[in-house]
Amino acid sequence: MKNIILTFATLLSLSSYAQNAFKGDMEAYDHNYKSVVNTEKYAKWVLDQEKSWYMAPDSMTSHLLTNAEWAAMRTNLKANGFNEIDSRYYWNPNTKTVVLVLKERDKDTGLLHVSTDYGTDIR
Repeated sequence: MKNIILTFATLLSLSSYAQNAFKGDMEAYDHNYKSVVNTEKYAKWVLDQEKSWYMAPDSMTSHLLTNAEWAAMRTNLKANGFNEIDSRYYWNPNTKTVVLVLKERDKDTGLLHVSTDYGTDIR
């Protein structure tokens, strides 16, 4: 019985850790975003209100990637119409999508943090 309780408590704590890898519901770009996915290496937020200005994203995602995973994603971005503004900023004018590689690596894992904003226009 003790083993079952200990196992259950461990699973709950791991699940809790995974749920806290990224922010939950948040405010960004003067809008509220609801967290719909939140795991150890990936999170997604969607707009939780009516958009009040056009540059606010409709949704956002965050990935934690190794250097090799980022190199593959970067190649894929370029093949799919993204313009490389600089080595950390990519823009697709057709889909109005912005991809940003943050300078700071994740403090716990050391992985690259890649953020994507969908439905964003830049001027």
